[in-house]
Amino acid sequence: MPSSWRKLFRKQRLRRRIENRSDAQLYLNAIYHYLTLDLPAYERTSRPTFQNDEELKVIDLGSKDDFYAMIRQLIQAKTSISDTDREDVGAAVEFAEPDELDAILPDVIPFKENVGFMVGCLLKQDKADVNRIGRYFKTATDVLRLAVALSDGDISLAEATRFRKLKRSERRLLLGLLEQCHPIVEDMLRYKERWIRLGEILHPSEYKHRYARCEEAFDILRNNKPFTTYNTSVELAFQSR
Repeated sequence: MPSSWRKLFRKQRLRRRIENRSDAQLYLNAIYHYLTLDLPAYERTSRPTFQNDEELKVIDLGSKDDFYAMIRQLIQAKTSISDTDREDVGAAVEFAEPDELDAILPDVIPFKENVGFMVGCLLKQDKADVNRIGRYFKTATDVLRLAVALSDGDISLAEATRFRKLKRSERRLLLGLLEQCHPIVEDMLRYKERWIRLGEILHPSEYKHRYARCEEAFDILRNNKPFTTYNTSVELAFQSR
């Protein structure tokens, strides 16, 4: 900063007291301070006490129920939640007792990405219950997001994920959730290559009697077997009138 500017600021700060300065002058003084680390030397004066007649609200400590209500609102967001919010949700799930999870989990999670993240948190803490989380999974893509969340991947599915090796209990859970979805194959075809890679980890053939629909779906994808989608059926219906 030129020396002439410094002299100008020094003369100015000695001429007036701070309470008579305009916002522009205070702003320039702040800029000067950050550039030079020189503190303004204003004249010390007594200031009037707080004269506002508004009644101040005292904020007390919140209860555990209040905290869980805030976490539930985050999970119910209709858009993707921030990384900071995800850390808060993950911490809440980690330290919540099993009988307190119902206070955190809403009946409906509108945004699908939040479903994958939330259930992924439960699984990482061994607190996932099929009866509790099954209501959130309606399509095969919902299950795919969960598998991605378990591998710390991109739950928006914008990028492919390198799936980690899953525990047997995790494999059974994913197959069980997938088995209850309908239709399976048509939705899986949207991300065919990712499902094929995930199938190599899930090993659905080991549970072909328990999850027959899953085993059939993976067989169709892996071996490129013909499959008539709903849209194809509609087109054929129009052609044959």
